[in-house]
Amino acid sequence: MMLRMPVVFVIARESKVRVAVRAELRERGIEALGMESPDEAGRAMAAGEMPSVMVVEGLPEFTADAAMQQLMKRVLAVVVASRIDKISLPGHSSLPAERAAPDQDSRETIRETIRTTQASATFRGKILYRPISVGQIVTQVLEFLNQGNAA
Repeated sequence: MMLRMPVVFVIARESKVRVAVRAELRERGIEALGMESPDEAGRAMAAGEMPSVMVVEGLPEFTADAAMQQLMKRVLAVVVASRIDKISLPGHSSLPAERAAPDQDSRETIRETIRTTQASATFRGKILYRPISVGQIVTQVLEFLNQGNAA
């Protein structure tokens, strides 16, 4: 039986962060998939990809997304946040009312995946505040992967 390489989702609207983190992880032999939105993560999961760790740009609209909230309960996440933006994390603040999504099928895929697993009630991961280097983000991802606790 062949062991599957861990997959890291890099979910960031800012292309510089997404591309740099993805490139650095791939340089270290880790499969990293760059995504611009939570909807893209849902499509990747619908296609059979499941992340071991996620890097999530700490945008309020990303962290408040109900499907992302559920996924961050199950998968270790490195959230790259600004100190001035208010973000929502599972177990740390209430969720805003869910808005209609442009791609409801991908969000339903995330919800269905979460329903079939045991999820804790709180955020699993670490918040890193800007300014932060790509190296610091990658170091945290490697630490999570080495813990063996990744999904």
